[in-house]
Amino acid sequence: MKRHVVIVLVLAGCAAAPEPEAGASASALSSPWDTECDSVGPAGSPLSRGINCRAVMVDAYPRFYVVYVPHTAKLRPGEPAPVVFMFHGSTGTAGQFLRISGWREKAEETGLIAVFPQGLSYFVIESGHLSTKWNAYALAGGVDLAIRPPGYPPSAPWPADDVSFTGKMLDDVQGNRALDERRAYASGFSNGGSFCFRVAVEMSDRIAAAGCSSGGAIVTSPPRRVPFYKTMGDREEDVVAMVNAIDNPQPPLVSLPLTAGELLALTAMQAAFHPLVSTFADSPEPDRIWEHKDELRLEFGGLTIAVLKGVTHQYPNGRNNPLGFVNADRFWTFFKHNPMP
Repeated sequence: MKRHVVIVLVLAGCAAAPEPEAGASASALSSPWDTECDSVGPAGSPLSRGINCRAVMVDAYPRFYVVYVPHTAKLRPGEPAPVVFMFHGSTGTAGQFLRISGWREKAEETGLIAVFPQGLSYFVIESGHLSTKWNAYALAGGVDLAIRPPGYPPSAPWPADDVSFTGKMLDDVQGNRALDERRAYASGFSNGGSFCFRVAVEMSDRIAAAGCSSGGAIVTSPPRRVPFYKTMGDREEDVVAMVNAIDNPQPPLVSLPLTAGELLALTAMQAAFHPLVSTFADSPEPDRIWEHKDELRLEFGGLTIAVLKGVTHQYPNGRNNPLGFVNADRFWTFFKHNPMP
């Protein structure tokens, strides 16, 4: 029987987003994990099959996450298993992405262990509301740094050190299960996709590959070029609006083009892709282009960028887009071919 631990986490003022993939209301959390738990404990305590609700101290503040250990016989005791981290989007929760991302189902299918971290709440200047967020590279400029969660230590870094949090979660899983250290992967959506990029850069010694949906990037030089897969929808509203504002096509676009020549001719898309190409690609020009009526895929050696038809700002899970794209399937295929060297 599942245990539901009620721990009130006050994140008042965070409104629910209009689409489930954009995030459930953080103020609706009845526990720090937003899910029923098969086990509850601190990092270092035993993991059981099912939903493990965990907590770890980072800079003297408790951080929460879910470790999903599948019931499938494909996860054999003592046999090293891969692990995938799934970082939710703004206003999202760990429990929400356990339910909707597809990684729980992929864990049962393959025997991988899936980790769903919970972001902290920030006051977003543009919206005037609190929202769960990850400390991606551009976060500090968009939030009021004077507003911290209740009880957050004044001496602790703010925005929070989510890279250290990720390392401690990985340490916890490695210390409790036979984990294949060559097969630790990161995924994320929106702001979680931006943080997924940061994890790939700053944890390149531990993260074998990353598959991120939406989100932004900066030009940087990681110690190792992590194999990186980026997906975006051809109908992402903010991206299409950016193209229309910068490139001014006539008539204005309602979706991104799915041919490489048209897409790469757009100044806005060149600017959007430049940080990814500079950071992860083996060459500045794609060495392989796959064009299909439903998808455009550009491969730059270690970097793959895919634009998916009919997808808006969402983490595709097979049910939330008209053509049934599933990022967990797509990314897992990519991950399998890219263990740590």
